[in-house]
Amino acid sequence: MTLDKLVTKNKRVGENRWAIHPGFVISRSDGQRHYVGARQLADLYGVPFAECVVVDIERPEGYLGKDLSGLVHLHVKYDGNYPKNNLITLSRGGE
Repeated sequence: MTLDKLVTKNKRVGENRWAIHPGFVISRSDGQRHYVGARQLADLYGVPFAECVVVDIERPEGYLGKDLSGLVHLHVKYDGNYPKNNLITLSRGGE
């Protein structure tokens, strides 16, 4: 399924839209291992943290029992290329 279809399918106002997957990444630019936290990842993607469910294997209480199937899953990226403007535009229906 394409990102456009995922975001269009998930336009519920006032509910979670994003599943944020914080974690470690080896940076392509410097070869170092970095941890990208949930709030930082939301900022990198340009999505409101209040609309996120944090999917962190170290803290499963944040997502256990929640249906994550309709959410757009956002992961850390080694290349640092986070499609900030594209995601937020699509989530608002192209406004």
